[in-house]
Amino acid sequence: LAALTAVPFKPIRSTLTLAAAAGALFVLAQLQTRSGVLVFTATLVLACLTPLWGRDLGRTKLFVLPLLVVLVAALKYRAILHAGSLLLDRFHDHDNTAQSRLEALLFTPEHLLDPRWWWPRGTETFIQLYGYLPHSNVTALFVEGGLPGLLMWFAVFALPLAALVRQFMAGRLDQLATVVMLVGIGFLAVQLSLHVPFFKQALLWGGAVVGTL
Repeated sequence: LAALTAVPFKPIRSTLTLAAAAGALFVLAQLQTRSGVLVFTATLVLACLTPLWGRDLGRTKLFVLPLLVVLVAALKYRAILHAGSLLLDRFHDHDNTAQSRLEALLFTPEHLLDPRWWWPRGTETFIQLYGYLPHSNVTALFVEGGLPGLLMWFAVFALPLAALVRQFMAGRLDQLATVVMLVGIGFLAVQLSLHVPFFKQALLWGGAVVGTL
């Protein structure tokens, strides 16, 4: 839904998309997922900025969407604060999820030159060391698949997406390809902070990026 806002602005289609996106944000807020809201919002911002590189995406949204967001926020700020109250409480929590995500993200570069980690060790090994699942799909595939697993992550998820972004910057992507690229970027961010080595969505969007490229 966030990525679909990249397509040219049309009153009915864009209104339905934005309404559904607002509903998705409401669901994320009720789930109290800080990372989900941040990734969704960042993808929405990127989608709104895509016309700076692709004129065919319609530059109307560069002015209309920010104005619409400010207008809705001004008129419905009490309702928005009420709907997001649980999520705001989570942002004030002093839990250790940020620290655990950082530890998981740094685990792979810290152990990359150690040959003992070049073959599969299993997620259980990481849990024994830290007491929780690795909150990074890069590390998850590294401990599950060793060096081949790590190389697979780059070959399937990172490198094709980087190539697709270069194509976009060169003005070679159509509207559908741009939407796939945006979701690919969003899901790459998700992979950096969540343990999703066997989730279908990871392979779905990784495959969509490869197929689009």
